Amino acid sequence: MSNGTLRVINVLTHDFYEDCHIKSSVNVPLDDLRGYAQDLDRATPLVVYCAKYSCSTSSQAWQMLNEMGFSNVRAYEGGIHEWYKAELPVDGACLKDYLQGPKEQSNGDIAVKEIDAQSLYAEMQKAGLL
Repeated sequence: MSNGTLRVINVLTHDFYEDCHIKSSVNVPLDDLRGYAQDLDRATPLVVYCAKYSCSTSSQAWQMLNEMGFSNVRAYEGGIHEWYKAELPVDGACLKDYLQGPKEQSNGDIAVKEIDAQSLYAEMQKAGLL
């Protein structure tokens, strides 16, 4: 089950996803990720994201997918907070308090293959997701 198209996956709970998420992303909470990914082609390009740099859920998702053998998985560690602050396309009311705080910076301790907001935006446009 893969058409080679980029998949952008919000790994937060449904409540957070419904409030605000990257346009065209899908919601697969971390607890459900293994089951979701089980039937995907391991070469499918995946980007996982959560709330913001201080949220570790996207790095946990990256680690899980990496261990499952996915060869093209990246984490967007800035998360929906950074995306929203950059005024990039979102869906939802975007009312949760964590979205209102100042933009965070990476602490540099992340041991995952990352993608930044502008690169993700360009890839999503190229894939016809935006």
